[in-house]
Amino acid sequence: MALNPKRQHGETNVTITITVDGDEISIEDFSDVQRYFSIILEEIDKESFRSDKRSVKWNISSVSNGSVNLTFSGVPISPNVDLKSVSDLVENIQSGISVLAEKAQRPRFFSDRALKQLESLANKLNHGMQVLKLGSETHVVSITKDIARNVDEIIGPRFESYGSIEGCLDGANIHKDPYFHVYTSLNDRLIRCNVDKGMTQRMLDCLGQRVYVYGLIQSRNDGERVSILVQEIETLPSENELPTIQEMIGILAEDHD
Repeated sequence: MALNPKRQHGETNVTITITVDGDEISIEDFSDVQRYFSIILEEIDKESFRSDKRSVKWNISSVSNGSVNLTFSGVPISPNVDLKSVSDLVENIQSGISVLAEKAQRPRFFSDRALKQLESLANKLNHGMQVLKLGSETHVVSITKDIARNVDEIIGPRFESYGSIEGCLDGANIHKDPYFHVYTSLNDRLIRCNVDKGMTQRMLDCLGQRVYVYGLIQSRNDGERVSILVQEIETLPSENELPTIQEMIGILAEDHD
């Protein structure tokens, strides 16, 4: 990958060129590279500008052959973001990847989702790709397998224990290895919940509902839960159906009497 911020008079964007080389690169693998990098751009954009929405729009501006070069052109779409901010965003991505190439340290602005996509990008080097690069005209950073190992050290699960998770069952996947996510409002996170195929229908029946999920939980060193191998799914009352504080006080008073 090569970065080439345009700074000539009249230019209104910053470009990022992904360079991929290898003996056998399938359409599917190249499509994955594009998708992973797009998500990285989105995540670091949101973290950098502290927004729930993208502040920069990236368009494909050119494609060239030889080594496959795919150029994205970034244009500010937020009134609070200028061209210099977009260039800084690119520098944050570049410097972050440089850090991860050397050690297992989370770079600034790299969310878990961004790190996971970068890990997937680095793992593409096991699928016919020999070269993935990121840089400017004077500085090039290679995406290496070391990055995948370092990302796994940062966000990968380290401990297993049985326990439960409560939240809203959000987003279900039924293909190959079925899974869903539970959104926990307590810490504003999505936790991946893996299920065997025998629980697929139960998972779909509970879609969009508050659930109690029990199983083998995988956690990181810092105690953050990463995923759970589900053994039980039970539905819970919706938040609208839960008693108010005043109603709870009434219930407790009746029990006391």
